[in-house]
Amino acid sequence: MRISSDLRPRTLRAAALTAGMALALLVGCSGSVGPKAASTDEPEPEPEPEPGEPAKPDETPVGPPPDPIKDEAITQPSCGIAAVSPRLRRLSNFELVNSVRDLFGAEVAPTVAAHLVGDNQVSHYDNNEKVQTVLAAEAKGYLRFAEDLAGKLTADVAGLTKCGANDKACLETYLTQIAYRAYRRPLSDSEKARLVGLFNDLADKFDTQTGMSAGLEFVLQAPEFLYKREGVDSKNAFDVATRLSYLLWGSLPDAELFAAAEADKLREPSELEAQTRRMLDDPRARSSVKHFFHQLLLLEEVDQRPKDTALFPSYDESTVKALHAQADRFIEHVAFDEGVKPLELFGAHYNFYDQKLGTLYGKDAKANTFEKKDEDPTRSAGILTSGAVLAGTALSDISSPILRGKLVRERILCTEIAPPSTPVPDLPASDTAETTREIFEQHSKDPACNGCHRYLDPIGFAFENFDAIGRWRDKYPSGANVDATGELAEAGDASGTISGVGELGDKLGASDFVARCMARQMLQFSVGRDLTAQDQCAMDWLAWDLGNGGSASVVSALERIATSALVTGRP
Repeated sequence: MRISSDLRPRTLRAAALTAGMALALLVGCSGSVGPKAASTDEPEPEPEPEPGEPAKPDETPVGPPPDPIKDEAITQPSCGIAAVSPRLRRLSNFELVNSVRDLFGAEVAPTVAAHLVGDNQVSHYDNNEKVQTVLAAEAKGYLRFAEDLAGKLTADVAGLTKCGANDKACLETYLTQIAYRAYRRPLSDSEKARLVGLFNDLADKFDTQTGMSAGLEFVLQAPEFLYKREGVDSKNAFDVATRLSYLLWGSLPDAELFAAAEADKLREPSELEAQTRRMLDDPRARSSVKHFFHQLLLLEEVDQRPKDTALFPSYDESTVKALHAQADRFIEHVAFDEGVKPLELFGAHYNFYDQKLGTLYGKDAKANTFEKKDEDPTRSAGILTSGAVLAGTALSDISSPILRGKLVRERILCTEIAPPSTPVPDLPASDTAETTREIFEQHSKDPACNGCHRYLDPIGFAFENFDAIGRWRDKYPSGANVDATGELAEAGDASGTISGVGELGDKLGASDFVARCMARQMLQFSVGRDLTAQDQCAMDWLAWDLGNGGSASVVSALERIATSALVTGRP
């Protein structure tokens, strides 16, 4: 019999409740895998954060922080990268959407994303375990996406499963295979019995569509899916496969990687290296690498900073879309094209233009695809002079030396600037100021501001030849000449005075200090936690892979992590 439309949602919700209860037991979980002391007292509920406020950070100690960035030449290390204690981490939204896509197809991704609460960022990244606490809003989002997606998928059970409507054996096999892939390991006998039992109970009471929908809801809400459970035995082949696939793809293993885990081949260095190379050739690796650089370079900020249409009438949503495509092409070139050094990301004197951006920025680009174009060495600093970065670090009407300097200081030089301890005054009225420099220099004279701005503004001033949408200018609207002199202070071998963005790019692109910072950023994103002193050797090796004196390759750095104890669990 068909279940009535009134009863079906309540029945499915009740059937999937077991998974929701299991998730509740893991709400707020992240950190080391291991027992916790039991308590007989009812805990006080944590207050819900305000919208946009980060969840309360996990306080699990992971060890002393690493040393500050070394101001010394990079040499090839001789140390061995150490394994770390197994961790329990929730899938980030990026990883969750990718995982569901790889389970059911690309067309389901919007259904998932529509219900998820946005991930907050700590230490620049959305996968840091400190902000993976699941509060009520996140739990509701998981419930709703599972309900919505399961309902849509099972509207055509035969098309989904390739099974007959009443072929229970075939349907059970499909469901357990989905669970195997979602959990990223074989199911135990009890797990399989519970899942199959849920399906059959509802299929017998109502129909196989209802049973399949409930089974899929159960799997999609299960902690085994939503958390990467590395387990106590960090050398388990399925744990290795999971760490490898989420490192390189931000998603679950594919059939070939599962087969290697089933055959226990991932213990063999040659097999692990072969799988790593294969996976880096997959488009999913490019997507994951771009996700890292998007966060590192604040590329999504361009979506949040609309421009004054009276001043910039040609700048619209299609421009922003083209700016993202330009930045992505630059990232792919630096990360994956043969012979390109990683620090060209900041020091290159070229960029990529299609016809739309060529018209906007005065470049000779006629094609609808992006072409590599040489830039004036005095006017370029790799991706830092791409429109997405420049427009994303500017206000609606004027450039912002503060935002541009802060990007370089914190994310390329790894020097965190603490938030001000007192309220920050507004920018002064610009009735008498003829240049952006004058406005911000007046602002920075305030004692509440100067302590930080002396590390930010002198870097940002080097970008002053670019307006709020990234177009070159020699003069301000007032007629005053642009002064783009500045200074890189406390930046290791990149330190010194600079005259314009070209000199800034030359310093960053040749700097071992910058390579060490880039290594730290990549490692922190790769392991999904704050780094500790135990990670120093890994950082030194990645600096060797990324610096101009070493192998100078983003792919080499990723291969280093993928084949190290951070993934294999063995020294």
